[in-house]
Amino acid sequence: MGWSCRIETSKTIERLQDACVASTGSSNTVELPGGRRYFFELSNREYADGHATGRVFRTINDTQALPRERFSISPEGKVKGPAWLQALAKGGRTLAEQWAQQARRGA
Repeated sequence: MGWSCRIETSKTIERLQDACVASTGSSNTVELPGGRRYFFELSNREYADGHATGRVFRTINDTQALPRERFSISPEGKVKGPAWLQALAKGGRTLAEQWAQQARRGA
């Protein structure tokens, strides 16, 4: 059995996942300009108001990552956390594709 959240929260999660797939092929990993890779994990805790929480990790290599910070997605779908995660939630797939191109060019 899974957990539930508000529809606005769910739509933000879907935007983030879609953007990550566009960037790296993984539903929770994004590559930022400059080549830094981050991934997020959502908590399986259910909240009465329908918000969601999670944690961001910075990938060091294929087998290691460092925890960076926590984030939350409000019942209205707004991300509170790293600026790049907030931007990704707003810009979605298009922004992730731009970042991936910049990362490949070494920008």
